[in-house]
Amino acid sequence: MNYSDISRWCGANELTTFRGGGRAFAYFPRIGGEFLEVLTKLMREERRPYILGGGSNTVISDGELDAPIICTRHMRGLTFEGSTARFEAGVTVAELMREARARGLGGLEFLEGVPATLGGALRMNAGAFGCQMSEFAIRVELLAENEGGYALDTRTPRFAYRRGEQGIILGGEMRLLPMSAQESMARRAEFLARRRAKQPRQPSCGSVFKNATMSRDEAEKLGLLQYANAVADGGKNAICGEKNVVLPAGRLIDACGLKGAREGGAMISDLHANFIVNLGGATAGDFLALAVLAEQAVYEKFAIRLAREFVLLT
Repeated sequence: MNYSDISRWCGANELTTFRGGGRAFAYFPRIGGEFLEVLTKLMREERRPYILGGGSNTVISDGELDAPIICTRHMRGLTFEGSTARFEAGVTVAELMREARARGLGGLEFLEGVPATLGGALRMNAGAFGCQMSEFAIRVELLAENEGGYALDTRTPRFAYRRGEQGIILGGEMRLLPMSAQESMARRAEFLARRRAKQPRQPSCGSVFKNATMSRDEAEKLGLLQYANAVADGGKNAICGEKNVVLPAGRLIDACGLKGAREGGAMISDLHANFIVNLGGATAGDFLALAVLAEQAVYEKFAIRLAREFVLLT
């Protein structure tokens, strides 16, 4: 294979949705076979790569990464058999839903407007508005290390809150819902309107921190119920609203008075405090300074350690 056809130096403005940070040498395989060939080559050279999809939830450190990146966004195979969609990791949510509507299917409208590939959404168990990928994914295709090489492992995915399969995801299958194109488009419009009303339009990596959870009794003792959202949707990974509460990271950061805080070209969004936006020319250092500021402020005020949702490539 001629690697020069599928590789080049790229900046964070091309590789990530935050569009600020350093640069890396990146490979863009077009099919699973090319991915495996590139990965095998790099591992033989003892150069363990980062795997990247659409670049949301990711920040690239300033400067040049020593490790290369393999980006799956050009792996776009997509087929349907009844209500089951089989996809490669680089297929976007928008692309899947567009093809699903043409077949009388729907279900992932809650992710409309999220610039995610399906591989990334599986890895993060992406969710919004009380729905998540774990409700639809039925199979995942992973590359697993095997005696110095790699072997394809197809399995039922394992999910937790904002955490999916952690291996190298090449693709998978999901079962969608019978739904008319009109209903799907109406749901799409509803979720997009809700997202645009609450989330910033400037470049960002998405949610910076995971929401915190604790028992209702503990939250009441600490005076935190005013910041809490109860969750009781009956889903597989639901948090019982009668016993536990969710403390949205954005509300906690907002309560610390940090909306609008700026560092260089980055700002904690004045619309939603769990987003750090790139106002123009932001660096990874600007982003991290604000992330650390939010972590420290929430801990000092509430004694809660926020868990990071983004991945930092260094």
